Amino acid sequence: MGTSQPSNRIPAAIGVGIIVVIVLASILIAGRQIPTLDPSTPEGVAQSFVLARFDGDETAALDLMTDELAEQCRQGRGWWPRNGGRATIVETATTEHRAVVTLAISKVYGESPFVLSESTSRLTLVMVPSDTGWLISEEPSSWYWCKEGASR
Repeated sequence: MGTSQPSNRIPAAIGVGIIVVIVLASILIAGRQIPTLDPSTPEGVAQSFVLARFDGDETAALDLMTDELAEQCRQGRGWWPRNGGRATIVETATTEHRAVVTLAISKVYGESPFVLSESTSRLTLVMVPSDTGWLISEEPSSWYWCKEGASR
């Protein structure tokens, strides 16, 4: 009479399956890229502005404003996430002479993946058409402190 031994095939198959899922998830996450929006559209200007602010590139952010607004604005002490923020376009309203893009800007805080908190703030960018596309024409809320007389 032979003794029956438990099969090691089932746990091995489960282990291989888990490894395959982890590898595929890693590839998908690593390959995930931010889509580049057309910089001549209001959404593309909003994306360029947010990326400039995330990178701390004040010059690039000011270049996306009308000359009048850029002259009056400078970087403020307002809340702005750097290195790790997330921006989502919530709404866009465009007419021939004006565009309004509303964004949700989020930042995740925490020391570990198990203790995290997130704060989200809205940002509204008002734009006017220009020769190259669109330019921000009104102070983008609390992200800048503009000198008196700035367009609002």
